[in-house]
Amino acid sequence: MLVRSVSYKHIKGVAALVLS
Repeated sequence: MLVRSVSYKHIKGVAALVLS
């Protein structure tokens, strides 16, 4: 579960960079 949380954060970060 912890790993999934980190992965989600990473995906969110990448998405923010792509969207910005």
